[in-house]
Amino acid sequence: MKSIQLVLLFSSLFLTSFFGLFAQEKEDYLITYDSIIGKENLAITNGLFHYNNYRVNDNKDIYFINEKYVTGSLNYLGQAYYNLSLKYDSYNDEIVYRSSGNSEKTGINLIKSNVNSFKIHGLNFVNLDKLDSEKNDFIKGFYEEKIKNNTLSFYIKHSKSKREVFTGKSIFVEFSDEAEFVLQKDQKFNKINSKKSIINVFPDKKKSINEYYKKNSELKKKDKTLFFNNLLQNISQ
Repeated sequence: MKSIQLVLLFSSLFLTSFFGLFAQEKEDYLITYDSIIGKENLAITNGLFHYNNYRVNDNKDIYFINEKYVTGSLNYLGQAYYNLSLKYDSYNDEIVYRSSGNSEKTGINLIKSNVNSFKIHGLNFVNLDKLDSEKNDFIKGFYEEKIKNNTLSFYIKHSKSKREVFTGKSIFVEFSDEAEFVLQKDQKFNKINSKKSIINVFPDKKKSINEYYKKNSELKKKDKTLFFNNLLQNISQ
């Protein structure tokens, strides 16, 4: 019996290592392929030029985290691309791509319907429009995938609100971060913004949800994203 268990254990470890090496080799191959043909010749170069003509105040601009391009990856029309210069315009919900050699001021808004997902700043984003078969009116574009397990998926919609600021004789614009939350359970998407909305999805967890709200009222005021994330992590265990 022990010999059989050892065989199964080594087989499992071999398969895990094999598929891990295969995935890494595939990524390395795609990076090499992109470098050979040149990213300017790839399908992702289709799209409209990106414009940002706002005079912003105090660096409160239209971009997620900041306006700088960072190295990221994406899945475009089912094809994976790596080592791309990307930034996310969360006000207009556009992923912006800059080909090599271009300045920080230039970029292309990638065709949204062709983008399945992207990774930027170490965070995963998915195009929920492509996953929402029910076409809910509250599902719009790209969402950060915060939790994904066998029980549920938790998504955050990062967006911006805009207001004008008068400084002397000049008019500037300030953009402020906003967030909406979506929960997927049993293939159904639900917008969550209150205790009631979560209990509607998890009626059997009503007691533990109520207790969590009582114990974490301060966290809810300070960081609503972390508040919901911790709650849903507990529920899904």
